[in-house]
Amino acid sequence: MFKFFRFILIVFSLACTVLSVFALVGSYANKSYLTSTYLLNFHLTQANLSAIITDGLDKRSIGADIASATSEFWSSVQTGTAASDIDSSIQSAISEVTSGFTYAELGLADVYQIGYWGYCKGYVLKEEAYGGTLGSVLKPFDNSHVNYTWCSPPKAGFKFDPLVIFKTEIGNKLNNTIEGASTEVSPILTQAATTALQLLLQNLTWDNLNLPGDLKAQLTLLNGLTVASFGIILAVAVLSFISVILQLFGCCFSPDNCCLSFLNFSFELLIFILSIVGAGLATGAYYFTRSQINDNTTEFGIKAFLSINLYAFLWSSVVAALLVVIFNLLGHCCGLFGTGRRRYRAVAPAAAYEHKEMYDDESD
Repeated sequence: MFKFFRFILIVFSLACTVLSVFALVGSYANKSYLTSTYLLNFHLTQANLSAIITDGLDKRSIGADIASATSEFWSSVQTGTAASDIDSSIQSAISEVTSGFTYAELGLADVYQIGYWGYCKGYVLKEEAYGGTLGSVLKPFDNSHVNYTWCSPPKAGFKFDPLVIFKTEIGNKLNNTIEGASTEVSPILTQAATTALQLLLQNLTWDNLNLPGDLKAQLTLLNGLTVASFGIILAVAVLSFISVILQLFGCCFSPDNCCLSFLNFSFELLIFILSIVGAGLATGAYYFTRSQINDNTTEFGIKAFLSINLYAFLWSSVVAALLVVIFNLLGHCCGLFGTGRRRYRAVAPAAAYEHKEMYDDESD
C-alpha cells in the first residue's frame, strides 16, 4: 500500500512538470504544435487605422533624419520653409495613410499572437477555406483558420511592445523584406505612398499610437505580470521535477519519519501555491487584455482570443499539484503511507522478568 500511494504522487508530480513545460514552450518557434499555444492573439482583419494612429506627431523628431529618409519629399521643399508647412505636410501624409491604406499595405499581418518567448504572426486562410462567402467581402474574425508563418527569435522575459513591432513592420514593408509574408502579393507602393510611410515611420511615437481601452497605460504592468508568471511557472516545472526525484528516493526510506514527512508535504504545498499563483497571474492579465480589446472592437476593428491549449495546460498543472498535496495529506494523516508493522517496546529484559516471577513465588 505504501509503494502504491507513493507511485500516485510520482505520477501527479510528473504530470505537473510536463503540463507546466507544455504551457511555457508555446510560440517558442513556428511549429504547428507550438503556435496553437499562446497567451493571447489579436486579429487586424478589420482594423480601423484612423483609430489606431493619430496625426499629433512628435515634432521633435523632424530634422535631418526625415530629410535622409524622405529625400524625394524634401527635394520639393524650398530652403526656409515654415515649420507650419512641415507640420501640414506630415499631417497630410498621416491622413493619407489612415484613410487610404489598409493594414496589409502597412506591412502588417492578419493576426499577431503573444507568447512567453516572443510573438508570432500569421494570416487568415482565403475565402475558399470557409465556403467562399465572407472572404469575398472581408476576412472575418475566424480564429480557427489561421496559418502562422513567422515567430520572433525566442527570448526569455519577452516584453510585448506594439510600437516597436508596428515600426518594424512598416520598415520591412518599405524595404520589401517582410518576414513570413502571406502568399498574397500586396500592391506596389507609389512614390507618394512611400513618402507618406517614410514620414509615418520617422515620426510615430507612443503619443500617436492608440491601443484599445486602458491597455496603453497598463502595458508596463501587463509585461511585468507576464514575466512574473513565466518565472513562477518555470519554477513550478523545475520543483515538480525535483519532487519526482524525491518521491523516488522516498520509496527507500521509512514513511514513519515525521520530520521527513512534514518537509515533503511542505515542499508539495509550496509547488501547489506557486502553480496557482503563476496560472492566476497569466489568466487574469490576459483575460483583462482580451476584454479591453473586445469591448472596443467597434471602434478599433480588432478582436482578441485566448488560447484554450495554454490555459488548459496551466490549470491542469494546478490540479495535478493539488492532487499531490491531497494524497500526501491523506497518506500521512490517514495512514495510507504506513508500513503496516506494529512496533513493540520491551519494558524489561525477558530473563530479568522471569527471575522476578520466581522470586515472587518463593516469597509466597
